[in-house]
Amino acid sequence: MSYRYERKSLISSLQYFELIHFLKKSPNIFTVLYPKRIVNNIYFDTMNMSSFCDAVEGSTKRVKIRIRWYGELFGEVNNPVLEIKIKNGSVGTKEHYPLKSFIFSEKTTNRYIKNFLKSSQLPPKILELVKQVSPVLVNRYERDYFQDCDNQFRITIDKDVRFYNISSFGIKNVASNIDHLILELKYGVESENRANEIFNKFPFRLTKNSKFTSGLDLINSFI
Repeated sequence: MSYRYERKSLISSLQYFELIHFLKKSPNIFTVLYPKRIVNNIYFDTMNMSSFCDAVEGSTKRVKIRIRWYGELFGEVNNPVLEIKIKNGSVGTKEHYPLKSFIFSEKTTNRYIKNFLKSSQLPPKILELVKQVSPVLVNRYERDYFQDCDNQFRITIDKDVRFYNISSFGIKNVASNIDHLILELKYGVESENRANEIFNKFPFRLTKNSKFTSGLDLINSFI
């Protein structure tokens, strides 16, 4: 597996257009890698919320499980992917497993998604893993993609982040975060020496940010 760094910054000091302008005019000249798109996720956790606790406590080794797809949140979901996100110290990697299409609506329950995942054609080891977890959070956001001129660094910018509770009653919009931008600088371990040089030129600081823990905190505050 290929490991990489993901360094994040929660930005409130710049407007969206200001941040885009800065990246395009920066010394490293970041250009658009892909067209922007809407990202949707269903996050999973164990009954005792082990993934959430590991993230909050900053455990050295942790695993995050989610279903991801692009486009509209509700309706027929095409080309969804199960992602197993593995963090080992400061670096991480992902395993990807294609899933069949399904219908996602405001009436979709956590039990439906859990059963859908259990019935998917997954490798036996992964199937055993997902049997131990249940859906706990849904989120969506708009993402822009950039890459530097040397193809060593990628940047994503997320905006209009929305969180939804998923329960036995369906999907309910809990909160939105439209006042902040989330920037992630992603690069391979071989580029670590240059990463500080790049980030030191940014007009903002590194911050810890997790949509997973932030969303669950918001959901719990409304329960």
